Amino acid sequence: MNSVSTIIPVHKYNQTTREAILSAINQNYAEQKIHVIVNSIEKNLINKISTDFGQKIEITKIDDLGVSFARNKGIELSTSDFIAFLDSDDTWYQDKLSRQINYMIENNYSICGTLMDYRTNSYESKITVGNTSNNQDFIKEARYMPFPISSLIIKSSCLKDDYFFSETLGTNKYGQIEDLEFISRLANKFTITIFPFSTGSYLINDKGATSMEFVKQRSASHQLSKLRIGGDVNLINDFSFKIKSTNKIRHENLRLKFITHFIDRKYFKALIYVLFLLFTNPYLTIKKISQQF
Repeated sequence: MNSVSTIIPVHKYNQTTREAILSAINQNYAEQKIHVIVNSIEKNLINKISTDFGQKIEITKIDDLGVSFARNKGIELSTSDFIAFLDSDDTWYQDKLSRQINYMIENNYSICGTLMDYRTNSYESKITVGNTSNNQDFIKEARYMPFPISSLIIKSSCLKDDYFFSETLGTNKYGQIEDLEFISRLANKFTITIFPFSTGSYLINDKGATSMEFVKQRSASHQLSKLRIGGDVNLINDFSFKIKSTNKIRHENLRLKFITHFIDRKYFKALIYVLFLLFTNPYLTIKKISQQF
């Protein structure tokens, strides 16, 4: 059986983090090693994690330098055939590793992500995040992130030298677009594949990093896409951009708010956001809703 290293960056330790780590431990895939990379100044955090999980995981402490540093440290530590990534606010279904790795081996795929089901702090859903169209040119050009980073599994042999995460783009300055840069860069050398099924739960909430930094993140991602389209296919660590709320960004932000309120069963607020969505772009709104429902 092929071995896999699961990398979980941890900045804060709470019930959500415990659930994420536990979902990795509970996988029905035997050959797994779990690397919890602690990038935090929180006191006694390592002791808390160790008390809860003991020898089931390997804990490594690094400086509080961001999620990209944590993931890159996990890549350096891995000696497995495959590397999987799991953010500390997401969870996996029990058969995630076994189904996805078998799919990759059977089809000789090197890089594979999946759909995930949106959830909030209160409720689960069957509304999925991810794009099954698998347009390789669009992925190369960083036009969109085809799947959540928490769904990604990659052959270790693909991660050589500069094929690590951009440590600058993984900061709040850019709204954390390190995953988009990473996947688009890999797509210029490898085929990016998508297992068209959900393998876990992806957390969204109004106070989460994605929601709070949405306009900044999307503005930075649009500039990154321009650089890729312009021919810069190598590691991008820094660039200038203007934070600008375009109609497309506003529509994407409204859609995220609609999904959040709908899952939380705040149907009146969800209806209001649907009306705003229809006003800004009726065609795209109807298309997106019909795809989900």
